[in-house]
Amino acid sequence: MDGGKLYTVEGAAAFLGGISKWTVHSWLAKGKLRRTKVGARTMIRECDLQAFLSACNPNTDVEQLGVPSNGEQDGVAPMPANQNTLTPQEAARELKWPVRSVYAQLRSGRMRGIRDTGRWKVPVEEIDKRRGL
Repeated sequence: MDGGKLYTVEGAAAFLGGISKWTVHSWLAKGKLRRTKVGARTMIRECDLQAFLSACNPNTDVEQLGVPSNGEQDGVAPMPANQNTLTPQEAARELKWPVRSVYAQLRSGRMRGIRDTGRWKVPVEEIDKRRGL
């Protein structure tokens, strides 16, 4: 019955690339992820997270996604970052703007951005355009 390490909902969210814990709760409610109850706590087995990732990416090996193997001791490995986008905080740092200005530009449509699981991503080309490169 060993399914590897057990993760809390917050730990599973980090394991899945830093998504919202509410997204994990939604997937649990819809049956997309399996839960394991430990007392009153909801836990998710590592093998269930890896199976979920494999089902979402059938042509990708789970190890390519940066998911830790059962033998790793360092906990949760981050998902590989997309090199073509920046977070609004990174974009603000690159442009030397306040972060709220980047968000305002994204919301108004004056700056092109991508909403990914409720989080903004700014294409690097947009930053280069703003810097005049």
